[in-house]
Amino acid sequence: MIQSALNSYHTNKTVTTQKSRQLYNQRRRILKKYSNIESHKSIIKHSNLYIYKLKQFRKIIQEGPDYVCISCALALFRNQVIPFIKEKYSKEGILSQIEKHIQVNFNNNSSMQQQWICRLCSDKMKKQQLPARAISNKLEVCKIPSELKRLNNLEKHLIALRLPFMKIVNLTSGKLSSRLSQKGTKGPLHCVPSDVQETVTTLPRPVDKSMMVRLQLKRRLKYKAIWEEQLINPTDVRDALLILTK
Repeated sequence: MIQSALNSYHTNKTVTTQKSRQLYNQRRRILKKYSNIESHKSIIKHSNLYIYKLKQFRKIIQEGPDYVCISCALALFRNQVIPFIKEKYSKEGILSQIEKHIQVNFNNNSSMQQQWICRLCSDKMKKQQLPARAISNKLEVCKIPSELKRLNNLEKHLIALRLPFMKIVNLTSGKLSSRLSQKGTKGPLHCVPSDVQETVTTLPRPVDKSMMVRLQLKRRLKYKAIWEEQLINPTDVRDALLILTK
């Protein structure tokens, strides 16, 4: 009697265990299928978002930065500027400095073409504040002297107060050649201070103004690697320094 009860118990337990295992495996299959569906939906969603953002970006850059702000003279894209309407900024009680700024810009750009102003300058002028980057804020770019124009890259490095060292690589550009692709920096950026006076005094005195000297630029003197090597004219370097110190 007892033996038959034990056998019945073991049989029922085995059947229950098998059913539980079947339910567990079935539940795992359903969860796996659901996770695969969700993963596929997520991939499609991100793919559609990428395509949408790419189309949006291409739509924005259809026109180049051809819109010049009459306040700061920056060349900007269309979504960064708004049409310039003089009456919008010429209000009662406006500061004389801003009124003069508006008048000068309007007179200098009084052609029949549509005038534009960037959003930053517009917001500042509406608050009766002179934009920090306005041209009339003594930020007009002056012409580069001829003594500085004729310097090559290495000669410019010799008169620079700080020399930035960085590794520039070509970014992924698809079918574009490496010459036309966008560039990016990789790794740390080192900004090395340079003693211009010591550098110039160590340059040899040229016999004539056309004398050229071969020069090697390194990040540190103890390094074997040469960062840049070029012929320089010590006379041009000294003339450029005289212009900069005036």
